[in-house]
Amino acid sequence: MRSVWQFHTSSQLVFGWGAAGQLPGLIQRHGYRRILIVTDRVLAANGIVDRIRIPLVKAGFDVHVFDG
Repeated sequence: MRSVWQFHTSSQLVFGWGAAGQLPGLIQRHGYRRILIVTDRVLAANGIVDRIRIPLVKAGFDVHVFDG
């Protein structure tokens, strides 16, 4: 069994209620315009992905979802 673990992440994590609403502003700071959301069919079908996708589309991003 491993006793040492490493976790590498970006310089900023945002989480909690309403965090998805902050995505457009956070992404715009980096200058990105095209977004790819990678998920599975269950999350795409039950509406969870739309909670992320819709605010991004409304902010003018070109958003694509891959659920395969």
